[in-house]
Amino acid sequence: MNASTSPFCTEYQSRKATFESHGLFKTMNQGFGQKQNWPDGCGVYLIWRKIIGGRDLLYIGKTGTLKPCPASILQIRDFDQGFRKRLERWTPYCFFQEHFCFCPNFAGNKKPDLHSQANYSESIPLTEIEIDFFICPVLELAPAYLEASFLQSYIATNKRLPPANNSF
Repeated sequence: MNASTSPFCTEYQSRKATFESHGLFKTMNQGFGQKQNWPDGCGVYLIWRKIIGGRDLLYIGKTGTLKPCPASILQIRDFDQGFRKRLERWTPYCFFQEHFCFCPNFAGNKKPDLHSQANYSESIPLTEIEIDFFICPVLELAPAYLEASFLQSYIATNKRLPPANNSF
């Protein structure tokens, strides 16, 4: 299958163009350790490894939950502090000093010693990492729907999950 016409590539390019046209797409390729560099709000983020001639997708994730507010109107709630909270994550991946680490070597319910890269079987220098953010501040598209859409099209193209995703 031609990568440029794959279900994932088509989905990604279409969504990216829409989000860019509304100022709701951001790419970050440095400064991962500073929370202020991460966008405000919630939505979907894709973590990539930069390679010669392109990028390999490592992870698709979301932040933010669609919940009713007191007036019975739906709104996206950001109880987990949005994108910036993902910087503190330790499973299924973490940002460790100068590396993006994934594939934990510890039980999922036990928080590891966060000061040891040895807790992860995969470690990639942050200089090789890039993150795309699809920011969902309005209700037209729930973060869970967008994440599922990206994951489904990735699976249709690759017959597997991205390497740092544990489940769908």
